[in-house]
Amino acid sequence: MKAGERKHLWRGKLHQKRYSLIRNFNVLIVLLTVLLLINLFLGISSMISFRDHNEKQIEKILGAYRQKQDERLEFVRHYVEWSAVHEPLLRDLMKHTGAGKEVQDLLILRSRVRDMKNAYGAGVMFFAYLEGEEKFYHLSEVKIPYEDYLELRKRAPQKAEKEGQKMAWQRIRLGQDRKSFLFYGVSYRGVYVCSLVDAEKLRGNLDDIITGRKGYYRLLDEEGREFLKVDGSGGSLFPLFYRNYTLQADPGGMPYQVQVHADVYSAAAEQEIRQSLILLLLFVVLFVAARYIYVTNRSVLRPLENFQIALKNVSAEDSILHMESPPLRELEPADQQLKNLVSQLQKMRISVYEEELERKKFEITFLQHQIRPHFYLNCLATIDSMAQLGEIEELRKMVLFTSQYIRYLFQVDSNLVRLSYELTHIEAYLDIQNLRMEENFEVEVKAAPEAMEACIPPLFLISFVEIPLNMRLYPREKN
Repeated sequence: MKAGERKHLWRGKLHQKRYSLIRNFNVLIVLLTVLLLINLFLGISSMISFRDHNEKQIEKILGAYRQKQDERLEFVRHYVEWSAVHEPLLRDLMKHTGAGKEVQDLLILRSRVRDMKNAYGAGVMFFAYLEGEEKFYHLSEVKIPYEDYLELRKRAPQKAEKEGQKMAWQRIRLGQDRKSFLFYGVSYRGVYVCSLVDAEKLRGNLDDIITGRKGYYRLLDEEGREFLKVDGSGGSLFPLFYRNYTLQADPGGMPYQVQVHADVYSAAAEQEIRQSLILLLLFVVLFVAARYIYVTNRSVLRPLENFQIALKNVSAEDSILHMESPPLRELEPADQQLKNLVSQLQKMRISVYEEELERKKFEITFLQHQIRPHFYLNCLATIDSMAQLGEIEELRKMVLFTSQYIRYLFQVDSNLVRLSYELTHIEAYLDIQNLRMEENFEVEVKAAPEAMEACIPPLFLISFVEIPLNMRLYPREKN
């Protein structure tokens, strides 16, 4: 077999093969279920991996933050304590050495503080208060409004404790907006040195944590009061994916507590959830579609198929009239119309059968007229007798009339003949009888000229001639 023929045969088999829509939908649902389970397994595995990675990253960021803040605030404490006790320039400012000398000493102090900025970082300000002189100096760049500065200048002498006493970190609030700061100061022999740290600058690398849209991190003082909170952005919306982390306050280091509420699964987990939900939605849609197709197949397609099978199995009898009606209401009118149509067709078929039966009967009668052995034998006997007696003229006429009679019988092959042909056949019949019986029979025909072209069944009028003639010739025989 050639390749083209095999391909054509394969296509023919493929077209002949029937497919079940319900079965294909069931297979699709099974495959989708397996895909959903695989996606769920891979999604959970990915979420666990994301969680572990993010937890380590958050712990790493918090560890680095604590180390950085401990070093930074320790440097600030050390500088404040050393300046209050050992800074000679502050002592010189208390000796009234003149305005020029005072300005020069302040410039030197501020230059030293500026050079150490990399160590204490941004948002840190240093101030000095001389009790005897009641003077308040800023030793670094001032990054607070002037109203806040004046308020700090008033509150600084109030915070000056006894000589040599070291203060702990405190939280103070300045200005109309009550902005929060960390405050630390030391008083020694009339010199009070303090530091002010902006709470906003304590954020550090905490901004590197992806806290999520429902997450945050906040700073709390030793009494548990919140003084800074930063809400997150990005990440997941599901609260289930969040965890809490805490850095406790250390009196010798970072003097405040850090709390972090962060998304440990990150936005990738939410993407996995969305993907699973989409697959689940697709599964539900396919399940509903399969259910709908199943109901349609059971309530519509199967009744239609049964109805079609019943139509194919209808016999020549009236079985369709007794066929069970389909369960679909929409098919009931069609079923009733079909039964009415079949009933009418059966009536027409019966009429056709009856007409066909009559035609067959007529053909049989016609054949019976054609096959008349006694009449033909009598004709032949008459011809033989005429030949023996030497009646040549009568013999010639007998042969001519007999041939005309027989020719008409065998030439008629239709249901109708013209009236003139039928009358010619009757004349031939009478001529034969006249020669046989040696009697004169006369038939009178009265017909209009146009009637001679009318069509009648063959051998229809001859019966009206044969019956009286037979009664005349054979009065004692019974028909």
